[in-house]
Amino acid sequence: MSHTDIILLDIPSTLRYPVSPHTWKVRMILNHKKLAFKETWVLTTQIEATCRALGIGPTGRKPDGSAHYTLPALIDRTDPTRHIALSDSTPIVEYLERTYPPASPESALFPLGTREVQIQFNQVDVMRILRIVPEVAVTAHLASKLEPDRGMLRTKFEGLYGRPFDQIEKTGAAREALWVNLEQQFRRLANMIDQNRNGDFFMGERPRFMDFALCGAMMFIRCLSPHDAWARICAWDGGRWERYFDTFQQNRGLGNL
Repeated sequence: MSHTDIILLDIPSTLRYPVSPHTWKVRMILNHKKLAFKETWVLTTQIEATCRALGIGPTGRKPDGSAHYTLPALIDRTDPTRHIALSDSTPIVEYLERTYPPASPESALFPLGTREVQIQFNQVDVMRILRIVPEVAVTAHLASKLEPDRGMLRTKFEGLYGRPFDQIEKTGAAREALWVNLEQQFRRLANMIDQNRNGDFFMGERPRFMDFALCGAMMFIRCLSPHDAWARICAWDGGRWERYFDTFQQNRGLGNL
């Protein structure tokens, strides 16, 4: 590991590990780059106050126009003359890539000319998957939250879906239709990987930003629903996605994250 003074702000869970797909994406890249970092755990209810106190900016605006603060956030104090504090996973990843570049251009997360298409993949393709997850695993998501954060999660999802929390997760035929939808999303991604013909990842033999984005989402699913959603994904396409994730995890030196 490099000698760095980096703090990653993440949300605690009732599990042995964090849950957020966005913080997983950053964690994976920190490990991939062999950058030492420390964790600071922040309840969802304390994100705004904590970020304000640390000088970390908001990531957007709420419907009422007030500042909206989210995690992950990162503080880099490696250079004692220039402390960096920023939030939102994509800006964090781009900062890490600029500040701690790979040893060779071949290992870049954003090869020349690919940034826009990879950012779009993260914002569109990965989000298609993440939008399905609450309707098959929101109960597990609630269980993963510490007690002080559960009320906020309920309020958030009731607002997003416009119905009581207990009616968000689908059952029966409606749930099976969601599995079909999710499998179709993964089949689309398989077709994208197959187009390169030169490796296991979207752009060949090395993982790029879009692989980290997808694997962050996959880790989120594995954490929340290991015996249902994750088991289904691992069985699709003859076990292709389990092999993809294992190849990503082990061959990149990430160990058993």
